[in-house]
Amino acid sequence: MQFQNKCYYFSVLSREWGVASNYCKAFKSKLAEPQTEAEAHFLSSHAQKFGGKSFWIGITDMKKETTWTYASNQQPIHIASFWGVHEPNGHAVEN
Repeated sequence: MQFQNKCYYFSVLSREWGVASNYCKAFKSKLAEPQTEAEAHFLSSHAQKFGGKSFWIGITDMKKETTWTYASNQQPIHIASFWGVHEPNGHAVEN
C-alpha cells in the first residue's frame, strides 16, 4: 500500500517489537517511522482496517529509557500527538 513516496505492508501476524522489526529487515525494510501527522494518521487508519487496535512502529527507547528515537537512525521522534494515552510506554516486554 502506498502513501506519498513510501510503500507499506500491513501484516495480520502478531509479534513482539523485536521480532516484527527483524521480519521487516528480512525483506530489506523497516518498521514504519512516521515523520508527519498525516503519515501517522494514515498508518493508524489502515491498521484499524486490518483489525489492529495497536501496532508497532519503528521507534525505540532502548538506548536511553524514556528517550524515544527512530530505530533506524536514533534521531529524536518528530511527532508527539499521535500517541494514545500512556504511550509510548516501553513496557519491558515491549522493548
